[in-house]
Amino acid sequence: MFIQNDINSSPLSTAFHEAGHVLIHEIFDWPYIDVSVTEAGKEGVNYSYPDPKPNSPDTDKLIYACVCCAGAVAEDKFKFGHDAPKENLGASLIAGYGYFGSDATKFQELRLPAGTLENILEITADIVLENWEAVSNIAQIINEQKHVCSEDIHKLLNETSFRKDTEQYLQRLIDVLKSFGG
Repeated sequence: MFIQNDINSSPLSTAFHEAGHVLIHEIFDWPYIDVSVTEAGKEGVNYSYPDPKPNSPDTDKLIYACVCCAGAVAEDKFKFGHDAPKENLGASLIAGYGYFGSDATKFQELRLPAGTLENILEITADIVLENWEAVSNIAQIINEQKHVCSEDIHKLLNETSFRKDTEQYLQRLIDVLKSFGG
């Protein structure tokens, strides 16, 4: 599967968007093959894991929801800088789904309980902010090389301050689902 976003923004901004997706793949060991940013405005993370369906295990749906949110969060953090309030990061996913329609549509297809998007978005923002150095490094290599395989990103992250607290992040996501009756 190739996640494709049609985002009319700078190549570096787009690289940050894709870096957000990749970060979540890395944290949750969600398999992917590579990530690309092209001059034609088509970019995405090429991954080998199938899209979760409404009847998939809840953990798969929660991780995938995080992947969907992370691109918007990372791109907004890059665009709005250090002073951006956390609650504004990824807000375009909630407010009419803006130009992140592809990611928002994928989120809706998961059929998670109403109200979970805001909470998953908050957890995703925490993950991205706690790992901002890693996101920045991933975005830089994506922007420079335009096509990066997962092995090169693994190597980069081994040399970077990277908080891979998978169990804590996953428990927070599961707690959100439980609080909404899921």
